[in-house]
Amino acid sequence: MKAILSFGMTSGLGDSYGGLFRAYITHEYLKKLGYEITTYVNIGLNPYKMNSEDREIFKRVFRLDLFNNLNIILHDYNSEYDIFQKDYDLIFDNAGIYKVYVDKKIDIDYNFESHYYWQESDELPKISLFSKEIMDFCEEKVKTFPDKFYAIHYRWYEIDDKETSFNRYEENVIKFLNDNQETPIFVCTSDQDFKDRILKLNYKNIFFNNYEFPENWYARTYNWDDDKLFEFFK
Repeated sequence: MKAILSFGMTSGLGDSYGGLFRAYITHEYLKKLGYEITTYVNIGLNPYKMNSEDREIFKRVFRLDLFNNLNIILHDYNSEYDIFQKDYDLIFDNAGIYKVYVDKKIDIDYNFESHYYWQESDELPKISLFSKEIMDFCEEKVKTFPDKFYAIHYRWYEIDDKETSFNRYEENVIKFLNDNQETPIFVCTSDQDFKDRILKLNYKNIFFNNYEFPENWYARTYNWDDDKLFEFFK
């Protein structure tokens, strides 16, 4: 029996990882059912790199080697779908994030839904799909943090009206800071303006991510080489 697993990594780092994780669980499930799998991943429209046909950088970031018979697609691959449909049946479509085709259905209720909302479950496989190079960096970075800390993650740059947003959450943020003055608090944000507002509150237990986020997260617009892009990914 043969199966085709196709998925895309055409959005940001978080969404790409989410799609990768879902696809990996599905990949392992199909293997247990006895399918021989061919994998297609589309990163042709990924926002991080479109300035060349080379996508080896993604293999430095993600463990794409875990997928059997991997094919990296650098364009819209509806034509491949047409080929699949001649000999395969589409048996699952996760909102276009990933799809499963099989040449032969077996007499079971396929269980592809268990990890659809993967962020809401703590019973999924505990596996990192980041490369060892990335994980080594992260583990060394975490060693520079205090043994115990709390965190505030603020994605302000996606909000049109910053002032309204800050006013909406300011009371909660200040209460959290007041209630936890004895514990280090890591403020993770890409927006320097938000950092500056937190600094003006004069709490002594706050530390920040030190990465300077570029003005445009669509990194492909900077035409970076792979080494520069890899630093951005980390």
